[in-house]
Amino acid sequence: MKTQLKITIAAIGALCIAVPGILLLYGLHCRRAEAGTDTADERIAALMHDEAYRQADSTERKQRAGELLQALQKEHSIYALDFSEENQMYSFRFADGSLGGITLQDFESGFDSLPMNQS
Repeated sequence: MKTQLKITIAAIGALCIAVPGILLLYGLHCRRAEAGTDTADERIAALMHDEAYRQADSTERKQRAGELLQALQKEHSIYALDFSEENQMYSFRFADGSLGGITLQDFESGFDSLPMNQS
């Protein structure tokens, strides 16, 4: 009985030491992922607002966006990078798991044909 009690106390003591360390590491990981997402988002926004990018044709936009996204992927700021030829859109996940995307077409160009609610 005493041996079992000693083992139980040792296990509880080990958990008391390990859990705060695990929580600290998880917190640091979350902060790093959030910081990486913010930085990636800022760099993507800068590209999207760049006048030269906005004036470029779809081929040049695809090249510039692809180069930026590949660099962000190498830095582990994004992952699951994919390009849809049909939609002319890059899709990816930020380091924190949230979804992201860059469309190569202007949003304004397709809204004239959207159906309106006639009720």
